[in-house]
Amino acid sequence: MAMRFFKSLKKIGIFIGSSTLGVTSFFLFDQHIGGFRKVEGPSMIPTFNSHLHNYTHDDLREHKISPVFDGRDTVVFTRSVEGVDRGDVVIVKSPKTGNHIIKRVVGLGGDSVRRLRVNNIAASTPSPVPAGHVWLESDAGFGYADSSIFGPIDQDLVLAKVTFTAVNNLKFWQFKRVESKLDQSVLNRLTVSNK
Repeated sequence: MAMRFFKSLKKIGIFIGSSTLGVTSFFLFDQHIGGFRKVEGPSMIPTFNSHLHNYTHDDLREHKISPVFDGRDTVVFTRSVEGVDRGDVVIVKSPKTGNHIIKRVVGLGGDSVRRLRVNNIAASTPSPVPAGHVWLESDAGFGYADSSIFGPIDQDLVLAKVTFTAVNNLKFWQFKRVESKLDQSVLNRLTVSNK
């Protein structure tokens, strides 16, 4: 009887040790190498979550049972943020709320950007991007938390670079590389530094 108790205790110890090692490994990988996150909201349409408007409320409610196939896209990212450039999609810590948000890099230190206003009309006066800062924008245009609202942000708030997206069509994921690009409408508002 005592022997069986000690064998059970040993199995529990192995399970707890393995679980702790697994959770710790996942945490360290996520914090230092890369990982994945669900994309919240419409601010990065058409790059992410563009298909959500195709579903009815009933479609989403029916598939909400699964936390994996809930209609929202998932991004795959790397924590290596050296060499972040114009057009890259990044995960940053919001300077206003501290929440992690996904945005596109439009300008780097030394550049000037004419910020977007209501109805996606560019301001007439450019905003300079100080050294060590980046200008971020939502792909969906004006009205979302980005540099058009809070100005350029310190480059130290850039936490990760998005490399792939897993487009979620409620049944399966389709992986695609995230393009580093700027639309012509953005390029028309950007003055690139010669540095």
